[in-house]
Amino acid sequence: MRNPYEVLGVPDGAPIEQVKAAYKILAQKYQNDPSYAAQRKMEEIKEKGYIDGWIERKIASCKKQH
Repeated sequence: MRNPYEVLGVPDGAPIEQVKAAYKILAQKYQNDPSYAAQRKMEEIKEKGYIDGWIERKIASCKKQH
């Protein structure tokens, strides 16, 4: 599996706000594009249990630290 930061195009250790914004931007960009490349990118972005779960774990981790 690729590094979630790499998939979203943010630096390692980016704050959760930046991660969520990058996810949202990429999802909006590729969601309605019918091309094969866009479909592959959306699959990579939206791997269930990977990116979505990773974001949720990152949010939980940030809340524990504060």
